[in-house]
Amino acid sequence: MSKLKEVNRLYIDRITQSLIEDKEKWVREVMCGMDGCFVDYYSPKYTNTNGGTVMFSDKGFAGAHIDGMLAWEIGFWDYNNPFSERSSKLRKAMQEMVKYHIIKDGEERLSKLKKSIE
Repeated sequence: MSKLKEVNRLYIDRITQSLIEDKEKWVREVMCGMDGCFVDYYSPKYTNTNGGTVMFSDKGFAGAHIDGMLAWEIGFWDYNNPFSERSSKLRKAMQEMVKYHIIKDGEERLSKLKKSIE
């Protein structure tokens, strides 16, 4: 296996692990401008073996930020490969995390609305 494929595999596995184990710790950020609004999701920061930090996002399809700078992005085929169990697991975990936050934000909004009328 080439070094690039090995690095990609390690990042894909770690992002997937974060999405599954820490989906409630990911944060949703909405940014709006003249062209509309954009929603990005970010994982919590994890300490790496170098003493720095790594966090993940859904920028592009999925990416890793090392010490606050985007350092790695998954390739189109690595994310969308219909024949790869690893790709399928990542896509499913990403969809579950997004769905979790949409439902959570909706419930919080409804709770605030209910409390404001009581």
